[in-house]
Amino acid sequence: MAWTTILASQTDADSPLNQVLFDSIRENLDYVKGQTDALAYVPLGGSAGETDAPNGAEVNLGGAFNLPAPPSGKKWRLQVTIQGKRTTGTVNLRLKLYDKTDTQLQYLDSANLTSSYLDYTLTLDVTTAIWGRLGVRYWGSGQVQSRNGAARVYLVEA
Repeated sequence: MAWTTILASQTDADSPLNQVLFDSIRENLDYVKGQTDALAYVPLGGSAGETDAPNGAEVNLGGAFNLPAPPSGKKWRLQVTIQGKRTTGTVNLRLKLYDKTDTQLQYLDSANLTSSYLDYTLTLDVTTAIWGRLGVRYWGSGQVQSRNGAARVYLVEA
């Protein structure tokens, strides 16, 4: 399917609306929908710089986002990949999803962090429209260092 050019003669005030115009509009909407479905992902932001955090510290990942309801048969996958390591004790990362009133909706914990920087990827799936934000909380019985956190969202099959 390709983009259909709509001629000015089909849309000026002196022309009657016709079937060709409506077919062209419908085809263009289908084309745009197809392009949207093909998006690999939408970045949601990330953490800035390196964090040296104690147990309980939380970092916001970008700003608030407003996702519409996913298309039928799809769901949103919210994902963060963050480099982290423990410096003392046993520490984990917790990806948290908040709604616009700062009510926590979901969370997911990583495995225990090691003493070397590794990439930890955490994902949450959402099947509805969501106006919210993501945060990463450091928890456990020690100290953690993180850097280069990045969050994104993309559509997957439900």
